Amino acid sequence: MSTMAAGLVLIPTYNERENVELILRAVFALPKNFHVLIIDDGSPDGTGAVVRGLLAEFAGRLFLEERAGKQGLGTAYIFGFRWALARGYDYVFEMDADFSHNPQDLLRLHEACAVQGYDLAIGSRYSDGVNVVNWPMSRVLMSYFASKYVRFITSMPIHDATAGFKCYSARVLRAIDLSRIHFVGYAFQIEMKWLTYRLGFHIKEVPIIFTDRTRGQSKMSKGIFKEALFGVVQMKLSSWIHPPRRTDNSPRVSQLSRRRSSAYRHAGSFFVSEAALCCRMENTPLFWILFNLFIIGLLLLDLLVLNRRAHAVKLGEALGWSAFWITLSLCFNFLVYRTMGHEAGLQWLTGYLIEKALSVDNLFVFLLIFTYFKVPAEYQHRILFWGVLGALVLRGIFILAGAALLVKFHFLLYILGAFLVYTGIRMALSGSDEPEIDPNNNPVVRLLSRRLPITRQLDGGRFFTRRDGLRFATPLLVVLVMIETTDVVFAADSIPAILAVSRNTFVVYTSNVFALLGLRALYFALASLMTLFHYLHYGLALILVFIGGKLLTDDLLRVQFNRELPMPVSLGVVGLLLLGSIGASLLWPRKNG
Repeated sequence: MSTMAAGLVLIPTYNERENVELILRAVFALPKNFHVLIIDDGSPDGTGAVVRGLLAEFAGRLFLEERAGKQGLGTAYIFGFRWALARGYDYVFEMDADFSHNPQDLLRLHEACAVQGYDLAIGSRYSDGVNVVNWPMSRVLMSYFASKYVRFITSMPIHDATAGFKCYSARVLRAIDLSRIHFVGYAFQIEMKWLTYRLGFHIKEVPIIFTDRTRGQSKMSKGIFKEALFGVVQMKLSSWIHPPRRTDNSPRVSQLSRRRSSAYRHAGSFFVSEAALCCRMENTPLFWILFNLFIIGLLLLDLLVLNRRAHAVKLGEALGWSAFWITLSLCFNFLVYRTMGHEAGLQWLTGYLIEKALSVDNLFVFLLIFTYFKVPAEYQHRILFWGVLGALVLRGIFILAGAALLVKFHFLLYILGAFLVYTGIRMALSGSDEPEIDPNNNPVVRLLSRRLPITRQLDGGRFFTRRDGLRFATPLLVVLVMIETTDVVFAADSIPAILAVSRNTFVVYTSNVFALLGLRALYFALASLMTLFHYLHYGLALILVFIGGKLLTDDLLRVQFNRELPMPVSLGVVGLLLLGSIGASLLWPRKNG
């Protein structure tokens, strides 16, 4: 049947006697051979009888299913989806019976799926302005902001998330577990788009003009919007606990993907899109807010409760806290693995190890800064706390900006790869000599000293103090500024290295955060041992060269040889280089003098 019909149009009806014959004749008058299934919920006005009278005229193209009473829009469409799949239709359309959806637009939706290769085409009212006719302003605003609300909560890149005029490829409907659809009303449309998006299918919005009905009575109500309001949050939270899984065994490659891949090969282009990695549900504003609140809560618990009193951190305490942060990080890594899959889990662990390894280089500089300014041991924890908090903010900005640029300008990947190789070579050639610490050469410190008078004496653990009624900065503030600006310099190496492993902002940011959270405890645990790891510098240099080289050759391997370096191999190389440099440092210790 799929070879004969352009697709099956599903039209649920309830009291549509005035519209149903007209809409059917309009669909059958189109130049493509669409079939129509009417699913009538026992309309009291005789809608079913009108359709029965047309079955003989449109035999083989018109079908009718009559149900006893109103059972909900969602159940009607699910019945239609199963009916279509059982009969081999390649494309299934949703459409209203009241001419709010122009039947001519079926041709455009069909072209998006059948010709352009998209898996879901949405007749969108809001992708190109607001294209609604005959609606009162209150309803326009309600519908428009409902779609904005859905986009905010879910982060789906869809302007009209509540649209009901759509074309699905059979691939999508086979992949979705229709038996687990929760909603039957207005939220059903949102849930189907959400599942399509979460399962990785390609979606396109086709701009349409939506015209409110001129015959019959609207079924819209505030209760429908209420279901969507709370249903979206329920759907989002449920997906964190039970991520959607495909019910078919087919690869997640659509006709669009195959055509794009073929075009890349024939053109010899290396420009392979990575945008999908930055549009997953983990990047929703709600998740970012909750995740950062959780992290800030941990830091405040550390500062205000567990370390309320300034004290020198002993080795045992530092090792305990290091074990805690590493365990928490690995638990989060396991959560990423379970919810996002094997590849994302390995990317997260690789990014975490790279950041952790490069952070050890930071610790050498922190030790020199504290030594230079003669900072008492009991105040070092406080400075590192505020330093880490500032680093989280700055790195979050760097990561989001970097990921966005890499998605928009693919050629930057090659510049980034070359930069990492150059940085690694420069690091190796510079040796492991300790850098000089000179506050007078730090432009931020010079700016601070011009804006604020700075005392020469400490005032406990305070960053500011008052002398003779005037406000002064203490040397601890200068130390904090040195720590922050030093971290920015180190971020110029570590963030590109992790972006080379993954362009998923969630993976990059959270692995970076967890590596930084354990930085303070790691500092106190290794402060007396860091001079032992004199070959670590070369191990880090080789890691940067390896990651940069991988970035430069990824597209060549993928396009020319249809291969890519597996993430377990990347993780193994990083781990071996790190462990090898540490082992070499212990086997061949630095000679005194």
